[in-house]
Amino acid sequence: MSELKKMYVVSGSEDGILGICSNLIKAYEVATDYIKEEDMKDMSYAELCKQFRPAKGYYYDRKECTIYNKDEYESSVTIVMMRVNSLNETLKQEQK
Repeated sequence: MSELKKMYVVSGSEDGILGICSNLIKAYEVATDYIKEEDMKDMSYAELCKQFRPAKGYYYDRKECTIYNKDEYESSVTIVMMRVNSLNETLKQEQK
């Protein structure tokens, strides 16, 4: 069996899936395009990395983090990390 790869799905609260990225840096860029970085509530790239870093001895198959706008009535972005064998298999599962 092949090694599982990380995939990051970025979804906007208003627009659904904004992008599927292979690393957290690209996922953060997509998020900052949707919500401007200066409008984000307490979420720098370093803080986002901390959210996705598992505690020692733990392993995530799926982890989720939501980035909120400073004005809570505005848009938010959710980044979901999944470990997958194949992108096609994962997209089929998400559509069910």
